[in-house]
Amino acid sequence: MPTNTLKNSDRVHDFKAVRRIHGFHLSMQLLLSLTLAVLLNYIAAHHYFRIDLTENRKYTLSPETKQYLLGLEDKVMIYVLMPETGKDDSAKKIRKDISNLLREYAYASTQNGQQRVNFEFVDIYQQRAKSQELAERFKLTNDAATIIIECGNRYREVSGTDLYVAREGELIAFKGESVFTESILDVANKKPHTVYFLTGHGEMRVFDADPSFGLSQFILFLKQRNIRVEQLDLNDTKSVPDDASLVLIVGAQRPIEARESDALRNYLSVNNGKLIVFLKPGQPLNLDDLFYEWGILADNMAVQGIGTDFQSQGGDLIIRNYGSHPITEFLIDNQLPLIFGRSQSVRPDPGAPNATRNQTTALLASAGNDAKTGKPASWAKPYWATHLKNEYNAQTDLPGPVSIAALSQHRVEGGLGLNIPGGKLIVFGNSDFVSNNYFQTLGNSVLINNTVNWCLERNAQLNVPPKPLKNYKLTMSRGETQTIFLRIALIPLIIGCLGIVIIWLRRR
Repeated sequence: MPTNTLKNSDRVHDFKAVRRIHGFHLSMQLLLSLTLAVLLNYIAAHHYFRIDLTENRKYTLSPETKQYLLGLEDKVMIYVLMPETGKDDSAKKIRKDISNLLREYAYASTQNGQQRVNFEFVDIYQQRAKSQELAERFKLTNDAATIIIECGNRYREVSGTDLYVAREGELIAFKGESVFTESILDVANKKPHTVYFLTGHGEMRVFDADPSFGLSQFILFLKQRNIRVEQLDLNDTKSVPDDASLVLIVGAQRPIEARESDALRNYLSVNNGKLIVFLKPGQPLNLDDLFYEWGILADNMAVQGIGTDFQSQGGDLIIRNYGSHPITEFLIDNQLPLIFGRSQSVRPDPGAPNATRNQTTALLASAGNDAKTGKPASWAKPYWATHLKNEYNAQTDLPGPVSIAALSQHRVEGGLGLNIPGGKLIVFGNSDFVSNNYFQTLGNSVLINNTVNWCLERNAQLNVPPKPLKNYKLTMSRGETQTIFLRIALIPLIIGCLGIVIIWLRRR
């Protein structure tokens, strides 16, 4: 008995020792696993990288963009105001593309543990308080998907549709990188562009909210794009200020004096400045010589028409004809019309000098010939004859399509045979379409945005091409569908049934 008792005691002791050793091993394994997990997380947090596996590397940033991001001095915050869910598949796609791209921006802007670019999605339906606060803060007026890029007290508004190239209502390319990088560089620049509005000649009122003569919506539009607005009276100063990125003359009703014209000529030719003139039809500005030097002819003729597709019920011109130019590219691709008030003819001057130095383009035009009658559906009539019957006169009138806007750009020859972009002049035969009454109508604001961006070369800072979008569609016959079902679904189903039968037989 004592021997058996001793053996049992030894066994119990051995079991306890084994249990302690086993518990120690489990504790060490747990400790090592936790240590490994912590180390892996630390390494992943400080030495991570991202790989773009999409076709054409849709979200991969160019080396140029990455270099710009690493050079940012101040933090940039991006707010994306759009619903998280929606019935429209295109809205979901836009949100997904924006989210994936902004993650790349956040990653590429991180240096020494500091992330220069941050972003936040705000659901305009679920986060109404936040949406309202941002709308009041940035003075938002657009109810569609809106993106705000902010740096310090500077910000810029971008629409979700600006990120895509569309053709015939279909998205064909994604240009998100170009838009975001250009916008970030714009707001990060502590010296924003300055636009001067000429005053002293009965121009439209810059900060006035009057529907017909005010430009308050235009001014707000510029400020939302980080553009500083000033007024310029050339009677008080002898020249255009050096910080002028662009000068605008909007609806002047009195002639511009020769001294002022010389100041504008010097600004364009010597300083390679940019000037946009919105004419008040029938009001001479005394700028014909300047226009002639730049290859533009502002005829003293009123544009008239009878085409129903090119005239609103109120008698305003509806513009659907565009010249090929970056300013009108979006309007052409999306078949977006414009609405103008009374307009006069503005076209490239075929007899102007310096044809080799001036690159002139007709931007907008009225209707051509009527499809049914073959006669002109629009024409330009001399102002002295506008009181006559509203019909085309082959002896006095200019047949349509009549150009109502034209631009001219100087080429400056640099060394080594390089052509350096020079000054830019754009003349519109109408000023009503930028007033508060018309600014947000149809494609008017798009035209103004593209015109200002082209003059300021805001779309030419980067050489980042849009990335094409591909939509894949699988079309199969009934026989092909049945074959795929047999190969993919039926065979695994049979194997699963056999497995169930084998399990049942084994249990028996």
